[in-house]
Amino acid sequence: MIPSVSNPSVSNPLPSQDAAGPGVPLSHAQLTPDAPGRARLGQLLEHWTQEGWLRPLDLAFARFLGQEVPDASPLALLAAVLASHQLGRGHACLDLDATLRNPGFALSLPPEGAETASGEPPPHPATLLAGLTLTAWRAALDQPELVGTGPGGTPLVLAGPRLYLRRYWEYERAVSHQIAARLADIAADRTDPPSAPLRRILDRLFPATPLRPDWQKIACALAARGAFSVITGGPGTGKTTTVVRLLALLQALALGPLKGLRRRWPLTLEASGDPRRAWCWITAPWIHVANGEALLNLGILVIVLGGSPLPLSSLLLRYVLTALATTAPAVLVARRARVLRQWDGASGPIAALIALACTLSLLHWKVHPFRLDPVDIPAWVLLVVYG
Repeated sequence: MIPSVSNPSVSNPLPSQDAAGPGVPLSHAQLTPDAPGRARLGQLLEHWTQEGWLRPLDLAFARFLGQEVPDASPLALLAAVLASHQLGRGHACLDLDATLRNPGFALSLPPEGAETASGEPPPHPATLLAGLTLTAWRAALDQPELVGTGPGGTPLVLAGPRLYLRRYWEYERAVSHQIAARLADIAADRTDPPSAPLRRILDRLFPATPLRPDWQKIACALAARGAFSVITGGPGTGKTTTVVRLLALLQALALGPLKGLRRRWPLTLEASGDPRRAWCWITAPWIHVANGEALLNLGILVIVLGGSPLPLSSLLLRYVLTALATTAPAVLVARRARVLRQWDGASGPIAALIALACTLSLLHWKVHPFRLDPVDIPAWVLLVVYG
């Protein structure tokens, strides 16, 4: 196990002169798989924690693993601590190879602007890991009680050169399986949008700038042509702006005369029961392979909402909420009852609005019309014609 500083035999935060020799910096060769090697590791981690290089949680994790597996290799425990440290920085794993090639960059240790709190700077990871090979580090991780290579109960998982805490390895596998499943559902006849309309819309969304190349514009173009895309970037690089413009690009392409591209959006037999595609329940009436039906839906919506005194933003919000409030329960109930239904693009939300007006007419025992100056159309007429 990793001793704490309360142990008199290892009270100093760095190895004693007997262990390392006077003025000799700590190296990985001194982290031997015995009690003195584990004591040196405990002192090092204590010192790193005192200086703020590690979180107390990282140190507690190392102590826990040392208690559970008393004969664990110090190099394996060091890798576990660094994997926990990387998790605190937002990384799902510790890349052993990248860490050995450039420890300071991979680990951000010592932290930028760090000042020595104890008066004596601790050994840097670059010094500690100098000369350690990937093969030797992987061999030290050959601890069946601590490290697995797949499903199991070990706290750590080694996948190639990457060391994960098990929970985050499972998270990554779940995401990978979900992506693979969605990509498998994409129709084989999916076609890329024609270049000319794509370029024209991109030029409108991304005005000319002195910056060359325009990576946001390139990201949108690639995402529109691909079945799956990942947009990454540091803080302030415009990821959110890029995604908003990408949605506008896809919507503009879908509403244009690109019937091949539109096949992505209408609700199919399988997708109609998937709550994760709720956005399709709202947009299916307007993104449809049949232009005539899309125009009919739009005309009915103008009749239903056109006479309202509310602002356009409020009308759109109420339409969306009504769509979700009326369509989602129906789809979920149908799915639970194993009822399969083909959604051909007919507007369920619009029909729900009409049915709601008819219900109010019955409850109030008076006609609730939809006003389209100078004509008032009773709700029951639209229900008969459209519903």
